[in-house]
Amino acid sequence: MYRPDYYWGTGVQVREARWGWRRDIRFQVVNPDIDGLLTACLLHQLKGWPIIGFYDTQRLLIDPAHPLPLTMPEVIWVDIDMCWPGARSLSQHVVLDSPADASVVSAYAETVNPSLLRGHARRAHYREKYPFGTFQWAWWLIGPGALPAAPAVDDAVMTGLAWMPDGGFQSVEGVWRENCVLWATQHMPGSILAPLAGTDPSLARAAVVAAERELRRLSGVDRGWRNHQFTLTHGSRTGPEFNVPLNEVPDTLQALCSAITEIYGWRTVSLPRSYDAHEGAWLTGQEPPPGWPKSANHHEVASLAVTGGRQFCWTTPGDLRVVLPELSHAPSLGTDVNSAGTLGAQRPQPQD
Repeated sequence: MYRPDYYWGTGVQVREARWGWRRDIRFQVVNPDIDGLLTACLLHQLKGWPIIGFYDTQRLLIDPAHPLPLTMPEVIWVDIDMCWPGARSLSQHVVLDSPADASVVSAYAETVNPSLLRGHARRAHYREKYPFGTFQWAWWLIGPGALPAAPAVDDAVMTGLAWMPDGGFQSVEGVWRENCVLWATQHMPGSILAPLAGTDPSLARAAVVAAERELRRLSGVDRGWRNHQFTLTHGSRTGPEFNVPLNEVPDTLQALCSAITEIYGWRTVSLPRSYDAHEGAWLTGQEPPPGWPKSANHHEVASLAVTGGRQFCWTTPGDLRVVLPELSHAPSLGTDVNSAGTLGAQRPQPQD
């Protein structure tokens, strides 16, 4: 099995070494939080990839007009830690129990994730893991030329958007400050975080508050905000739960994407007007799922993340098998949850 090397360099060098498959992509499936939305709008601006669905690690909301199962080489999973064979992810969370997992899980050969590429695992170098969101990671990979310069420290809204995803503004205030500054200025030189990280990162929270205020004003979305970040669902002991009524999901996500593209001056993102919902079983524990890491290659685990030094969360496929094609067939571990539904109004054809 191919082992991802832990090569590092400039953002452009890492991009060309690890993200060549971006040329095959035609569609996005996105984590429905502010990190995923910002990243998806950025990728739509540069590549024109339409968003066909959202995945919160339990429910996969998919455009009913899109043919299933997905053609996996054409889909990028944005801010989502997929381990399903054939999945291509742009993400940043720790996904390894031990560094050896990287050479076993086949999907990790095509995962562009700083924590994975640098070998951060629950049992190795965890405290030095990447401390920001996929948005900042993607911006650095894309590099200068295609994107504007990093925001000036006195541009509160743009600086706030740069520091908002995944709570880096909060991490830099505490024991993680040194690691945050190291990543923002040295591991990712020239990042959109660098201007403030190199001067006074304690100002990041105030900038994030200003950015949240502007996003709320432009979008009209008041629900789903916590710690100055939006997320469509919140965690519970039984898995993600919606922060907004199901019938408001399409309009909520569209309003936020419209606000983001207005602030940046990017091309308009038109989301599906309805979604079919497919569910897996969300599970958590202090040990990885049964049979890990080989169980990922056997289609027994759809996605997985290390959520703490002693905590994992993962999803067994259940009804996600309707959406995710299998490269081979094997007995399934865990509990399958078979449910499907439709959110919002039907529409005749997909939109860009």
